[in-house]
Amino acid sequence: MIGQSPLLSVLLLLSLPFSAVQGALSAAELGASFTNSIGLKFVRIEPGGFLMGSAEGEFDERPVHPVKLRQPFHLSVTEISNAQYEKFDPAHRAMRGHRGFSKEDDEAVVFVSWREAARFCEWLSSREGRHYRLPTEAEWEYACRAGTTTAYHSGETLPENYHRHQKQEWEPVPVALHTGRTPPNAWGLFDMHGNVEEWCHDWYGGYRADEQADPIGPAVGDFRVTRGGSHNTPLPYLRSANRSGTLPDDKHWLIGFRMALG
Repeated sequence: MIGQSPLLSVLLLLSLPFSAVQGALSAAELGASFTNSIGLKFVRIEPGGFLMGSAEGEFDERPVHPVKLRQPFHLSVTEISNAQYEKFDPAHRAMRGHRGFSKEDDEAVVFVSWREAARFCEWLSSREGRHYRLPTEAEWEYACRAGTTTAYHSGETLPENYHRHQKQEWEPVPVALHTGRTPPNAWGLFDMHGNVEEWCHDWYGGYRADEQADPIGPAVGDFRVTRGGSHNTPLPYLRSANRSGTLPDDKHWLIGFRMALG
């Protein structure tokens, strides 16, 4: 905690179970990257500032506002795969191939609600003694941009090798959802544009115009934020600033998630 006395820090650590203390200490020492117990790789995202939103985008991407993230965090370099999620929920294997999507071990898991994604983070936190969670919306956009100010981390256009049937039709067209197959951004993160939308921590709500530090979204709401766009949607939905809101109990072929730590 910022401004916390050394004595208080020691007392708080002594009050925690040993596994939690061990996890907290190891998380602080993880370095630039690490791979956890389910084979999921993370990279360290350093603190910094950026302009969140887009003046040329959808109405909910405005106003563009400055954001500061004051603490480092780690973010999984890929979305959670079927094989990784099924370590927590083996019964989810029955959803593989539903409506033609996500059949293989290394494809992004879909048909997972926000609540189930949050419980997965809690399960893995308990298993490893670390604080896994869904990224905040601000962390997600900051990490996606990786220092860029353009529509995509690749520039003002998104190369065709990122496209997965970027059209909206009455019936979705099944496409492969393998993770980590397209080029990463400058910070080593894969599939930030497309593949599947990703659940974020925040309730969905409007932006404020003033500068914010470590924002976590509204205190209450009806919808949770999803980011990144997906297959079977128009290409502009894959932009760094684009955002959507989805009911937290919804399970969809468009939505998966990745995890943050810290």
